Amino acid sequence: MRGGTDSVFKALSSHPDVVRPTRKEVHFFDVHFHRGVNWYRAFFPAGDRYSIDVSPSYMSHRDAAARAASVVPDAKVFALLRDPTQRAVSHYRLRKGKGVESRSFAEAIDEELATDVSPFAEYRYAYEIPYLGGGLYAQQLEPWFQEFGSALKIIDSADLFNDSKAQMQDLLVFGGLDKADIELPRSNASPAGSEPENTDRVREFFGKHDQRLSELTGRRFSWM
Repeated sequence: MRGGTDSVFKALSSHPDVVRPTRKEVHFFDVHFHRGVNWYRAFFPAGDRYSIDVSPSYMSHRDAAARAASVVPDAKVFALLRDPTQRAVSHYRLRKGKGVESRSFAEAIDEELATDVSPFAEYRYAYEIPYLGGGLYAQQLEPWFQEFGSALKIIDSADLFNDSKAQMQDLLVFGGLDKADIELPRSNASPAGSEPENTDRVREFFGKHDQRLSELTGRRFSWM
C-alpha cells in the first residue's frame, strides 16, 4: 500500500499478453472472500491470457495468503516494499485528504505506539489499516513465503522507480511473460510536503524490525 502498485498495474496492463481485470483492487482475499470464487473470477475476463490482481492490502490480512493459495495456487505473487516510514506518512496524508483523519500525525503515532502494534488488521477499507502495523513487512510476508515460496517476488519500491526498465523486465520474466517495451508511469503519488512531527519515532520503531525482514528475504533494502 502506497508503494507503487498503481504504477505497476498500469505498466503490466499495457503488456500485449495481459488483460486488465474490470477492477484494479478486487480485495477478494481480504474483504470479499465470503462472496465466493465465482464472484472473484468474474472480474477477470482473460480466458487463457494473463491477468493481475493488484490489492496491496492483502499483506495486512492474516488469512489472505492461505486464501489465495487455495484459489490460485499457481499464481505468481509480487510485493512492493516502500520505506515503511515514508509509507506511513503517505498513508496519513491519504487519510487526511479523504477527510477520515482528524488527528495530527504525532497524535496518531503516539496512540498506535501505546497499543500492541500488529502487522495484521481487521478493516473494511484499505485506508483503515494502521500506520505502523501496515509497515511490519516481515511478519506480513511470512505467510506468503510459506504458501508461495519461490513464486513470491519482493521488490524495493526505490529500486523500481530508480531503475524502472530493468525492474519491469525482471518482473515480466518472473511472471512468465515475454519481455516488452513497457513504461512505468508515476501514478497516484502523494503530494510533497515536509516530514511531519514524530517521524523520527516512526523511523526508530521500524528500525527494530529491519533485521527480521533482511533475514526473511536474504537482502537489505534501500531504507536500511
